Amino acid sequence: MTSLVSGLLEAARDPAERKAVLAELGRCATVDALHLARKHLADPELSTEAGLAVTQIASALRETHRSEALAALRPLAAEAKDPAVAGRAAKALCDILQPPNLALGATATSPDGLEGDGSSRGDQAAIDGDPDTYWDEVDGADEYRLRVTFREPVEISWLRILWHPYEQHQAKNFDVLCDGKVVKQVRGAACFENEMFVAISPVRCASVELVIPGKNGLVSPCIHELQIFRLAVEAGTVQEKK
Repeated sequence: MTSLVSGLLEAARDPAERKAVLAELGRCATVDALHLARKHLADPELSTEAGLAVTQIASALRETHRSEALAALRPLAAEAKDPAVAGRAAKALCDILQPPNLALGATATSPDGLEGDGSSRGDQAAIDGDPDTYWDEVDGADEYRLRVTFREPVEISWLRILWHPYEQHQAKNFDVLCDGKVVKQVRGAACFENEMFVAISPVRCASVELVIPGKNGLVSPCIHELQIFRLAVEAGTVQEKK
């Protein structure tokens, strides 16, 4: 099947045809298909379709070819320009590795001093492990801040944010601070099924903080779950760091 799809890709000249072939390639759960899809990631016309094929194939190979699947997903999750591709890759990566959520057992606070809004359960609701509770503050503020303080310093490299389903409560622009220093500026981000994954360079810290500017289409940021992970890259393969 993979050789057939490879031949079709070589024969196809129209971008629409090549995109359709890549969609079919995503159904081929083989290492050869994974390598073939990755070859087309650098093509600006096909990068989205190739990325979606990679995530689909890698997810199917999670049990039989775990190392190859993880090696394919990691750069996509961190670097893909299409948020749909990055979101799906990050979700697949976390589903495979199931790393511990370092936010559980930590303490959440809001240095902005704003009052809760609606049915918000307070700061801790953002990290309580229950997606039915959430952190939300008064509408229309100039800035919102949510800080997570760990019991002791830990190394982190990924954030997973489960936002409220309504887009006006999903922040597209914010800064990530570790121990008060900006380590990531997120701009124009988009959710995949209300989820947002943020990769940062591995850093050891005692606290993580989201600084979110208000207004400009944002009623107020509403976070159902902020999860924090640490993942390490070793010998070209993503592994959970113990």
